[in-house]
Amino acid sequence: MNPTTLTFGLLDLLTGSWAQHSVTQEPSMTVTPGKTARISLTLGGGLTVSGNRIAFHQQKLGKVPRYLLYYITESNKGKGEGVEDRFVGSGSCSVGYLTINGVQEKDDAVYYCSSWTGSQCTVTQDRGSETEPAPPPQLWGGVTGSGSQVQHCTTRLRVP
Repeated sequence: MNPTTLTFGLLDLLTGSWAQHSVTQEPSMTVTPGKTARISLTLGGGLTVSGNRIAFHQQKLGKVPRYLLYYITESNKGKGEGVEDRFVGSGSCSVGYLTINGVQEKDDAVYYCSSWTGSQCTVTQDRGSETEPAPPPQLWGGVTGSGSQVQHCTTRLRVP
């Protein structure tokens, strides 16, 4: 089996009055196909997952972003249409997770994990390239709310 490489990078898209709202991730990890990949999103500034929605999107090269899931609490979570059961959202204290059970070649993509505080937000699109696709232009839809802030980071999942 070929290893699957997860490479993490942090990308802040919007800043606001709450400078302490930040997200961090591990720099990299390797997962063997068929095993479990766990992507974590750590909120800074004393924020908790239960008070701030986290969401994950998947974007394959040359394709539009696909909404996977959001998570706030076990009783307040949801998935996008057609998202397989092996994609699971969870969280504890200041850390949110996307777990991909039984990693497959078709999981080769960029994964966007986002967190927001406040009301609905619009995420602006950055320019992408063939090797690093642009972030989803509007993860949340709607308009940027007063005092709201989005933090956004990317995870590239490669299946060689």
